[in-house]
Amino acid sequence: MNLNYQFIVFIVILCQFFSASISHISQSQLEASCDVHLLLERYYGYTDFFEVNMKNNLKKDNERLHLELYVMASKDVNILFSSNNNYDGPHYEIVLGNEHNCLSRIRVRRNRIEVVVENWIPNMLSPFRPTLVEIIQRNDGKLIVNVPGYAEPLMTYLDENPIQINYFGFSTWDKLQAKYFYNCQFDENSKMESQKNNEEQLAISKILPTDSNTKQAMDFCWSGFLNRHTSFFHDLVPTLDKFDDNQVIEFQQEVIEAVKKIKKRPTTEKSIKLIDVRSGW
Repeated sequence: MNLNYQFIVFIVILCQFFSASISHISQSQLEASCDVHLLLERYYGYTDFFEVNMKNNLKKDNERLHLELYVMASKDVNILFSSNNNYDGPHYEIVLGNEHNCLSRIRVRRNRIEVVVENWIPNMLSPFRPTLVEIIQRNDGKLIVNVPGYAEPLMTYLDENPIQINYFGFSTWDKLQAKYFYNCQFDENSKMESQKNNEEQLAISKILPTDSNTKQAMDFCWSGFLNRHTSFFHDLVPTLDKFDDNQVIEFQQEVIEAVKKIKKRPTTEKSIKLIDVRSGW
């Protein structure tokens, strides 16, 4: 792989990990306007349930339910919608960012749990910026999941025997950290615009087919995760999760400046420094 190509790959990965959070609603704005549910070091499971009510149900004339939630996580977001405040009864479960932030699912439980919809779209979630998720249940039983700026709809499922949704809850997978924002009340001056994705992410998602069995989509997601540059930044996520908005922006700027400096160095100088490090000089 030549240096120019490496540099392009590096910048694309930066865009995927640190996509301009300053152009979206900030974490601090959400914390001031929403209820917050933080998951830390918890295995998969639902322990807290929140009631659907007039405060959070933005339903229109043809809808039973219309919720807008925001999430910050690196992958594996799970949102449960049920008639009762427990996991064991009939429910819908929305899974986002499975398979290394690539695969989304709708699961339905009645007598058993069944995956009814899957869709491969990468890089929707981020621990550095909020992602808006809309969940709509229409009067005809159609369940719609939107992630504005990425996929509208992301997934749809027509349930001929729709579940009455009275509660929702949050989980994640394998003790991953996730922050959920719900019951958001924005005033007119801070009314949130629909979240937009950057051009690089949109271009990537548009080249992927939506058939969950399509090998190209799976290969794309796995090759991106296994890329050594992606793995490097993935390992930094636990530390970067502790940064506030200003520190994240400062980190991004410092990394980009470091890339520029390295890019300007003569190839021989970089080779000499590499030899020095490996030989312990």
